[in-house]
Amino acid sequence: MRIFLHSPGRAFAVLASVSTLSSAAPVAMPSLTPDSTGARAPLRVTLRCATADASIYVTLDGQEPTNRDTELESGATILLDEPCTLKARAMLPDGRASAVKIGVFPLTPVPGFGASFVEQDVPEAMATGARRRVSVVLRNIGTSPWNPEEIVLVPRRASDAAIWGAPQAAQKEAVGTWKTAAFNFQITAPAAPGTYNFQWHVRDADGRVFGEATPVVRIRVVPPDQLAALNRNGAPDGGPRHADRAPAGAKAPDALPANVARLAAAQRVKPGSDLERLVRALAWSGHSFKALRERGFKQSDAEFEKIIADHPGLFRSTRIIRRDEQGRRLIPGWPAITLKL
Repeated sequence: MRIFLHSPGRAFAVLASVSTLSSAAPVAMPSLTPDSTGARAPLRVTLRCATADASIYVTLDGQEPTNRDTELESGATILLDEPCTLKARAMLPDGRASAVKIGVFPLTPVPGFGASFVEQDVPEAMATGARRRVSVVLRNIGTSPWNPEEIVLVPRRASDAAIWGAPQAAQKEAVGTWKTAAFNFQITAPAAPGTYNFQWHVRDADGRVFGEATPVVRIRVVPPDQLAALNRNGAPDGGPRHADRAPAGAKAPDALPANVARLAAAQRVKPGSDLERLVRALAWSGHSFKALRERGFKQSDAEFEKIIADHPGLFRSTRIIRRDEQGRRLIPGWPAITLKL
């Protein structure tokens, strides 16, 4: 195997045998602050490793960490918003790894209503006047359920409702403690070019806002020809990925956007199959493997990756980035899947 050794001012590569690796200094096991605890959610946990240049790999579902899992630097903080078993392993570029640190966090929900941000599918650029389907996923971290029509997603600033033409979004089913709610709705870009804030939070039937707001997204609104140029240059806008949208007020749960239906037909997806069920789950936005499991899918990360590899014309890999309100990363990215449109 090839190892890169570093000395002041230069770096050089050497070949090392397995016996050389075995005699090297061990990699320190990561530490967690706080360690295992049943504290109230959400809980920030800081991970550190005393071994210089080591990366920390983390899982939150009890699986053994590998170098394909979430990667953190020493001193990074992650946010836990549901009971979980956290496992962390430090690894060096040469392949040496530490023992696994295990933290058990049987978190306690907040009294009453509570909300934590999970993920969102929001474009970074739109054409003036264009419509786009967006998705915001939040977790209920409170003891009270979110009943339909009582808990709604609303813009954090009242003026944003007029900007995006979407005053609020509601759920159709009750959402219990630790469960996630996906608010899917349509926004319309302003007619005037510019950069506009997009940020939402949840409100109860009495008009009280609670929980964590979504991170601010600064959406750039440009004329259609400029958006086409941005897309050609690889701008990370999320794009007009679904050109055909469900009409406003559409209720049919089985209706797919026309271009998604065409993709499924071209890839010979059998109606009623598990593959079609996944296509339907991704019809309006991509989702992390973690979020899909919370919605009833049983596949592991490796199994989702195999599905992507087996159907390259249908799916592609992506990552869900999570940040706090100041834009700082809480978790560098969850592996995710989206339709190849």
